[in-house]
Amino acid sequence: MKSNNNILFLATALASSTAALAQNPIIQTQLTTDPAPLVCGDRIYVYTGHDEDHADFFWMNEWRVYSSTDMVNWTDHGSPLNQSSFAWADDRAWAAQAIERNGKYYWYVCAHSKITGGMAIGVAVGDTPTGPFRDALGKPLFDNGSWDNIDPTVLIDTDGQAYLYWGNPHLYCARLNDDMISIRGEVERIEQRVEGFGAPDMEKRDKNVKYKDCYTEGPWISKRGNNYYMLYAAGGVPEHIAYSMSKTPTGPWKYMGNIMPLQDTGSFTNHCGVADFKGHSYFFYHTGKLGGGFGRSVAVEEFTYQPDGTFPIINATAEGVRPIGTLCPYNRVEAETMAWSKGVKSEWNEDTGVYISDIHNGDYIKVREVDFGQQQPLRFEARVASALQGGWLEVRTDSVAGPLVAQVKVPYTGGWEKWQTVETLVERPLVGKHDLYFVFKGLKGLKLFTFDWWRFDQNQVAAEGMMHNPVLWSDVPDPDVIRVGDTYYMVSTTMHLMPGAPIMASKDLVNWEIVNYIFPRLTGSPRYDMREGTVYGRGQWATSLKYHNGKFYALFAPNDNSDGETYLCVADRAEGEWTIHSRMRHFHDATLMFDDDGKGYIVYGTGEIMQLNDDLTDVVEGSHHILFKRDKTETNLLEGSRMIKHNGKYYLLMISLTNGHPRREVCYRADHIYGPYEKKVILETEFGGKGGVGQGTIVDTPDGRWYAIIFQDRDGVGRTPTLEPVRWLDGWPILTDWDGKIPYLMPVPVKGFEKKSIVYSDHFDSDKLALQWQWNHNPVDEAWSLTDRKGWLRLKTSRIAPHIFLAPNTLTNRTEGPACQGTIHLDLSNMKDGDVAGLSAFQGDAALLSVVKKGKRLYIVATKESVELTDKDKAVVGVKREEVFRRELKGKEVWLRMACDFRLGKDLATLSYSADGKHWTDAIKDFRMIYDYRRLFMGTRFAIYNFATRQTGGWVDVDSFDYQRD
Repeated sequence: MKSNNNILFLATALASSTAALAQNPIIQTQLTTDPAPLVCGDRIYVYTGHDEDHADFFWMNEWRVYSSTDMVNWTDHGSPLNQSSFAWADDRAWAAQAIERNGKYYWYVCAHSKITGGMAIGVAVGDTPTGPFRDALGKPLFDNGSWDNIDPTVLIDTDGQAYLYWGNPHLYCARLNDDMISIRGEVERIEQRVEGFGAPDMEKRDKNVKYKDCYTEGPWISKRGNNYYMLYAAGGVPEHIAYSMSKTPTGPWKYMGNIMPLQDTGSFTNHCGVADFKGHSYFFYHTGKLGGGFGRSVAVEEFTYQPDGTFPIINATAEGVRPIGTLCPYNRVEAETMAWSKGVKSEWNEDTGVYISDIHNGDYIKVREVDFGQQQPLRFEARVASALQGGWLEVRTDSVAGPLVAQVKVPYTGGWEKWQTVETLVERPLVGKHDLYFVFKGLKGLKLFTFDWWRFDQNQVAAEGMMHNPVLWSDVPDPDVIRVGDTYYMVSTTMHLMPGAPIMASKDLVNWEIVNYIFPRLTGSPRYDMREGTVYGRGQWATSLKYHNGKFYALFAPNDNSDGETYLCVADRAEGEWTIHSRMRHFHDATLMFDDDGKGYIVYGTGEIMQLNDDLTDVVEGSHHILFKRDKTETNLLEGSRMIKHNGKYYLLMISLTNGHPRREVCYRADHIYGPYEKKVILETEFGGKGGVGQGTIVDTPDGRWYAIIFQDRDGVGRTPTLEPVRWLDGWPILTDWDGKIPYLMPVPVKGFEKKSIVYSDHFDSDKLALQWQWNHNPVDEAWSLTDRKGWLRLKTSRIAPHIFLAPNTLTNRTEGPACQGTIHLDLSNMKDGDVAGLSAFQGDAALLSVVKKGKRLYIVATKESVELTDKDKAVVGVKREEVFRRELKGKEVWLRMACDFRLGKDLATLSYSADGKHWTDAIKDFRMIYDYRRLFMGTRFAIYNFATRQTGGWVDVDSFDYQRD
């Protein structure tokens, strides 16, 4: 929010229990005095003075402006006017008032005069209620050397005549010319009489007479109907507020009594202002509740005029006023707009304006009456900066410890005013009206970050034609995407899972379904059968998918052996049968490239290339080239090659992990396939509170638009693809929206296609296993069946296994964010002694909810199990097992459920069981799902298992997998 002067303000640290009810004082981030309200359209402005912190007198150097549309949330507009704005002033920026005339705003002030040594009245002018303001005259409007010249108040009457009043202990009046910056005629002193003000002028008072009241200072002039009101601080010190009325702006005045009687406000002075706003009447005043007698703060009360136009008695309260409007969270809201705060300060700079600073652990800001409507917001974003370690910004509803709806990590940005927009998904349903609390967390004792503004984005995902990121909130890493006609095909990595290299299809780049796998199993090593080791985290990696001369080609190199082979597979249809066309030497993270002349190439590693021979059976010896050398910024991983050709240029996209940067995507571009290549960073932004995004490709639509699918590590759920528009700028593909961000919400690229999913419920009614399922390593084919019992999946034990990590025929499926749940129904009638069957959150650190057969008894057993693998052959060398639940199961069937929560900061799984499918018992709660690339290198999966620990020959039947996703 723009302002015109730089000042740091003290924040108050009031207890949170008080904040739940308190609205007064209306500003807590600094000390404010002498309120002067001004209504402009649908907004009310309050012009204030500012007491210096810890002062022992009225040391005041500036004036400030605040505004509100609802009377509870006040926006700090900073200090557009201060003592130095007036060359003739040198001290005591005391009470002031602003008024509008003919589109100009005139701010009447008082300050100590260098010219005469007394107090003087000045005037500043601006084009908006918040300035900038300038001295309208370059000299005082009125300066006669008297100390009486303080506390100006102004009125423009219905006939257009403007009047200016001021004074302590005398009351003065001047008529202003139409220009509002010059005085018409002489300044008049209003004679104070007992009937007019409760006492005569000070010099005429009889010390032996007890007067009913007396004018002191701080006049406030207003008109309502045919009545003129002069409100003022009265009674000497300590002050209360009294008033007089008249039928003309110059009197005669009639003393009417008290408005705010003397009471414990913590201040020995008082100063008031009155305004009607949106059908309500408000009385502004100041108290010493935050800083004492020389540390005052503005407060407000609502009141109703008496039927005869007189004021009621108004008492000071902590509760203040009720809101008369709501705040829209879908517009940018300045951080300095607040109803209450604890511990924070406000600062200003010329580029940013006012922002919130001095944020420490446990501080917070409260915003009242935030109306989200009936449509769920999707994301939250905030503009922040930090010169140290940053921290966390939590958004909670209705109390400082209320439900958490969003939390975002604030990183080091390079300075307290080096701004960065951070964003995250909204973590829970949020509709209707709420008070919002922005709670700041981080290392105790440190200044955490600064805060400029915030905003929610509405959830329009349900609206036709909209989508949100991640486009697939599931483990779909290393994507390669092509378009053939109007169909998009994508291949991903599934490593040790069989069948492998899933082919997905979509008509719109958003709704994907699995249509095939490139291979049913890998047989190059016994470790694929979990013999002589395993291939956890190895197997098929980073497959490249191309369409050339009417055929589909897929290139991948199993990563179980760095000296192993690269497979080139071919199919007439992506959904049809794939065959191995050729086997070549190992190429890491390779991409196929077919040029316009029909020549084929393999680009691999970090910018290496070899040409394929004409029949694509091998590479051409001697064709090896290095396309580029790393520049000094590429200090770490640089791989994940994807090459395309566009408008005659070659584009090599790669993931870059380099020191001091988030995960990112870089592009190397050349006019010839062998170079020379130039480089550009085409995607470097954090997304959803989970760091950077990198590795994937770009693809065009039939009408010439381009999109990117790039994945992000999202912890427990795995590596999730995001979809972003491609902007071609100077011949470079820039993989963000126009704000330089990955959009949470964007239009579906191609409209009109039905919703698809890669995870769904399955009742095993087919005699073929649904394509969503994959086995952990190669399955034992004779040990499972969909036909032995129609409508059931039978899992048979085939060999002794000590634990799930070496158990054959464990059937897995992806989990999905933001939250999902899978339930299976098991028939346990044919288990044998020592058999273990159940449902797992399967990872290197796994949670298992098992049915264990011991003798003739069945037990529900919940365990947490962590596997240790060797680096070379991924052999299992140990499993740490912790049993956390055991209970005997009486029946022969059971329902097992796994619920996953992948919202920011969660990654938690709960496993439950039921004996009847209706009544559930939690066996493991809040199990943390951890993504570990050093072991299984995959997202957490649903795993259905049945293995023998003593004898083979038993089986379980699985009736159904019922799936739900939030």
